Amino acid sequence: MFNNKLLGLLFIILLGALRPGTNVFAQTTTKQQGLAAAAKDAKTNFCFILPASGFTLREDESIHPRLEPGFEIEISGTIQIPTTGDYRFFCDAPVEINGTSVNNRQTHLTSGQHNIIINVNCEPGADRFLLEWESGNFVREPVPHDILALDNSTTVPTQNAELFERGMFLFKEFDCAACHETDSDFKFDWLGPDFSGIGSRLNQNWLFHWLENPTEFQTNAAMPQLLDTSDDRADVAAYLAQLTAPPLLPNNSLFNPQPNQIRITRGEELYNNTGCTACHNDDSFPLSGLGAKWNPATLARYLYAPMEIEPSGRMPGMQLSPAEATIIAEFLSQSTLPAFEEPAPSGNPTRGREIIADNGCLNCHSLPASEQLTNNMSAPALNALSPSKGCLAESPPTAAPSYTLDAGQRKALSVFIADPGHTPAPVQFFSVDMEFFRCNTCHDIFKPATVDLDETPPPLTGSGFKLRESWLEQVLCETKRIRPWLKLRMPEFGVDNMSPLVPKFAATTGAEHGEGAVIPKPTQADVSKGIQLIGRGFNGFSCINCHDFKGVPGKPDTRGPDMTEFYDRLKADWIRRWLHDPPRILPETPMPRFFNELPPAMAETMIDNLRAALWAGDNMPVPTGLENLVNGNHIVVGDQPVVIRAWMPGASPSSIAVGLTEQQSFCFDTSTCRLMYAWRGGFLDMENPKTGARNRQPDILGVEYYSPPNTFPFRLETTNNIPAFNFKGYQITNGTPVFLYQMDNIKVREQITPAAEGLGIKRTFHLDSVNTNTWFITGVFDDLTLTPSIDQTNDGILKIPQGANVSFSTTIQLKL
Repeated sequence: MFNNKLLGLLFIILLGALRPGTNVFAQTTTKQQGLAAAAKDAKTNFCFILPASGFTLREDESIHPRLEPGFEIEISGTIQIPTTGDYRFFCDAPVEINGTSVNNRQTHLTSGQHNIIINVNCEPGADRFLLEWESGNFVREPVPHDILALDNSTTVPTQNAELFERGMFLFKEFDCAACHETDSDFKFDWLGPDFSGIGSRLNQNWLFHWLENPTEFQTNAAMPQLLDTSDDRADVAAYLAQLTAPPLLPNNSLFNPQPNQIRITRGEELYNNTGCTACHNDDSFPLSGLGAKWNPATLARYLYAPMEIEPSGRMPGMQLSPAEATIIAEFLSQSTLPAFEEPAPSGNPTRGREIIADNGCLNCHSLPASEQLTNNMSAPALNALSPSKGCLAESPPTAAPSYTLDAGQRKALSVFIADPGHTPAPVQFFSVDMEFFRCNTCHDIFKPATVDLDETPPPLTGSGFKLRESWLEQVLCETKRIRPWLKLRMPEFGVDNMSPLVPKFAATTGAEHGEGAVIPKPTQADVSKGIQLIGRGFNGFSCINCHDFKGVPGKPDTRGPDMTEFYDRLKADWIRRWLHDPPRILPETPMPRFFNELPPAMAETMIDNLRAALWAGDNMPVPTGLENLVNGNHIVVGDQPVVIRAWMPGASPSSIAVGLTEQQSFCFDTSTCRLMYAWRGGFLDMENPKTGARNRQPDILGVEYYSPPNTFPFRLETTNNIPAFNFKGYQITNGTPVFLYQMDNIKVREQITPAAEGLGIKRTFHLDSVNTNTWFITGVFDDLTLTPSIDQTNDGILKIPQGANVSFSTTIQLKL
């Protein structure tokens, strides 16, 4: 049923015609996880492996392309029971464990592996299969995929199924349908890079050498070797070089890279942080030699809007600004490849134009509208292909493109094209598309992601149960993001490429299509009870400590998505399961179990109240601890201080804003370990008045009255010696943060509180050990009164006494 490898959807930064290589295509190892699926319709029998415990089919869809919509399927294998106890299974089809029926009845099972068999009869039309279970330790849920495995005693002919899957992927990967017509309805064809403006983008010398042997430049290129003679390649390169168009910015001005070492270093940092290296590394799709292919300006334009050139989405947009695209291009362009910079022979562009028309180039590439050119090349239909001739031959003839296929790839393609099937099969197609876009590079999808990243993207396994399809549409087809603070970026693959995938998340898991179950409209009293649980007040769970709320960030080390978007994003049944036991769904989550020690009735009531609050969405009342959010944009401090990580004006992106009282606030920069300024009046405005969008940098709602000297305030040994310093985090004590940092070997704790009288602040410091001459720079101010707890010199410098556990303070007050 589901031979769902589900490989691939994130970060495929493929430049030009680069494609997944032999190391990917050659994978043919037998999968052990999942269940054996033996399916048949009126004409066909087919066996494969089902990786999940369910599937959802719409009318005219089937579980496999070779099967008609009406089919029977026997699903068998083993289930790993974690602990001995009583379990109850739920399924519309008969389920047997160890030969005994277990449908909707309490069944005692010992820990370990048990045999399981399910017989499913899917009638033509929409149908759904799902195996669920529950026990005294967890609420009803789909049976997790990772406890299902093949029964080693069962003989399952999986080899052809795996070859079919691999062949289906390769058929799309090499764009076989671009040349070979098929009567299947599957959308397996796609367009490579547009030739419009290619003469401005790519170096003519590089084009000539690329056409000679693409795999010489990129070992895993899917572009075939098509032209046999140097004259042909020179003529085509000369023609393409004439197709020029300047690499313009959106305002029609030119990109203007100015490479220098500082900008190149910044480009490298951005390249490493945004996720490019997930796909581009020494083992996969290396980008060496790009300086021979592109100049920085044209590469920058490509990185800024890649799908304007290559609409397939293989190279996605990374939401780069023109400036960001430019410095990444400057970095990548430093790598050259002399062999591809050797001068190309002079070519005849007119003859090159004819060669392009006659050799099938236009099956995969498009020309500018000004170039009226007819494609004169035709290839045999798919059902007329021979598995040992043409492109599939071990040594392709001169007239055929050479893809340098290995034996395993040729075998897989032969199995697929022998009978590709005719029935839409969302699970199989999703598997191909996921691998095509390389989701599993960054995301867990039935198996761990293939790369380790500093910032971990969410797993996609089970997303069909979790996410509303309207939300998936916003994320995949638009630019909606739930964690915009991450350096790692979720790319844009294009609406046409992603919209067919949206319903397949549910299809691959057995979840309901669409929005799923909704939370019933609650009473205002229930909403209020839920808001109390969200806040920091009495009986509150302090959810706002970690989660954003209407743009107000949670604490950085465990920051979670904005709570006001939960209802629009998550299916109601998944919310309930998540609140019951978050680590059961996501073991590494910092979200605690709030309810496992409570009586079940009390836990259900509190979960219902939390879901009632989430139902309110953006109209959710402000919880205790974030009082008086005016219009969702002005943050006003109430009875308790407010602490927000924000990129404050005049500070670095690592700064922190603290509202001490309704009229007193300050900004602390963690990158420089110092107080930046204090202001009086309101706290923060989070909205850009021109666009109505959330500000990248909020505006302060008041007037700055204190700005310390623009330097790290401590000195060691002499008054001119600034020590090395390093920020270590902060703790909340009595509602306000205590900033922790270290200078040389001295640990410092700094807390800023309102002055006891008047308008001002008190800075209190604790040093764990002072064993050398140590000073603190306060500065001198005409409009402020500075009152230190230790002696001060006339030039605004405090001499700190030596000893262990030294504390001192200085109070800054505005003169009235």
